[in-house]
Amino acid sequence: MDVLVNLRGRGRACAVGAQRPAERTSVMDVMLVRMVEEGIVRMMQEYVTLVVLHRKLKTYIGQQADAAWLPLPVRQAAQQRIGILGLGMLARAVIERLKPFGFPLAAWSRSERQVDGVDCYHGPDGLTPFLARTDILICLLPLTQETHGLLDASLFASLPAGAALVHVGRGAQLDHDALIAALDEGHLSGAVIDVTEPEPLPAGHGFWGHPKIILTPQIASVTQPETAAPPPSSTTSNAIATVSSRSASSIATAVIEAATRRARRKHVPPQDHRTPQHRNTA
Repeated sequence: MDVLVNLRGRGRACAVGAQRPAERTSVMDVMLVRMVEEGIVRMMQEYVTLVVLHRKLKTYIGQQADAAWLPLPVRQAAQQRIGILGLGMLARAVIERLKPFGFPLAAWSRSERQVDGVDCYHGPDGLTPFLARTDILICLLPLTQETHGLLDASLFASLPAGAALVHVGRGAQLDHDALIAALDEGHLSGAVIDVTEPEPLPAGHGFWGHPKIILTPQIASVTQPETAAPPPSSTTSNAIATVSSRSASSIATAVIEAATRRARRKHVPPQDHRTPQHRNTA
């Protein structure tokens, strides 16, 4: 028998990495939580900082392969306008890590928010002006119906010529053909891609050998077991044991109730699931 669950979020629910909750419906309640873990945050900060600071890295790797020693013009941090799509936990952590370098920072979110030292835009009306002032676009949005396919030809055209993309959001947000076209036409100068749809990409996909793309296999932010699940204290162990006992009891009760409802609908007397001992003491 399948045990069907009713997913009930608390706050900003779902663990980092979950694309969508289960679609099955209801017999018992299951609480969903977002995992806030030091390793996830730190790795995302390090990844984004690396690719933003070393924004000519792909070009220099190519020059090394060609044995070419060609220094490129350098734009100072104050001349590189960073724009972050999203203002969730990871986006805010990245902002704090980039602030000391002096980049002009802006962020876009669905609803209005304020962050010290950051030009904040929101809603559909705020997206175009946000993109127009962005030289390096960092996508850290969750995957929703609204953000599916958001990184498309229209969005790229709204960026200044020579802008670059850092995509660490969700794979399904990116239109692959539109990105390759924007790079090949010279409108975008480069892209760092950590998430794709599908994963892994098939052999022969245009991203693999593209001279303006750095591709990594979704390693920008990885849960660290040491900080995600440290050894429990005695107090924590007792709490877990109590919750587990209650959960087991709730599941058993839910299964019995579901069987009873089905039997009643069929006009069949429900089976008594109690043990003989429990029947004698009822």
